Amino acid sequence: AEYTPISLAYHRVSATPLVQTIHHSPSPPEIALWSRYPDAPFVAISSAQARTLTGLNVVATIHHAVDTVAFAFRPIPEDYLLFLGNLLVGVVEAKKAGVTLSSVEAQTRDYAARAPKPLQVPVRPLPFLYESTGVETWFTNGLDPEPRARRVFSFHQPDTLHAWLNAELDRRDHKPGAAAAPSGQGSRTKSRTSVSACSSTRSGSSGSRPSRRASLALV
Repeated sequence: AEYTPISLAYHRVSATPLVQTIHHSPSPPEIALWSRYPDAPFVAISSAQARTLTGLNVVATIHHAVDTVAFAFRPIPEDYLLFLGNLLVGVVEAKKAGVTLSSVEAQTRDYAARAPKPLQVPVRPLPFLYESTGVETWFTNGLDPEPRARRVFSFHQPDTLHAWLNAELDRRDHKPGAAAAPSGQGSRTKSRTSVSACSSTRSGSSGSRPSRRASLALV
């Protein structure tokens, strides 16, 4: 299992009620393990996540919130920060259709190097950089040995980014069997990686390991 709610082990011996909140998309083996405690209360962070927690005692769904003092709403969108769950991992430089995206790559890199402090940032500078007009999208994987922008059809699937990120942290931790660093795989032609779009404000913390999978969101 990628994540184990350790307090489950004390659920049956503690006089104080214990609640488990799951902050990632758990794998079937994780759910099977937790289902050995069918009476333990779990809290989901979304309705979609709650539907995956079959066999568990899901007592509530409580969505993640935003500190509106630290992150004030701005009615006019600017650029975006890219999150995997609650982990800040990248930047999206949004421009009007017709803008030459190569002209804004330096600005994207600058944002990535200055990730704000209040959030969880597992890798600095932020590794996943996008420039997009909505018609054309370019992507730089900062985990490549020689990062450079490549055109893609859209944003990558969250699981793809999460796998790259976890592989990088395994390498940094010198874990046995850690995957080799990304090679960049191919030329400057369009990437055929499958992708999905996501949601949107603007405004990163010290490194915490994302030992969990999560949905992709733009904030």
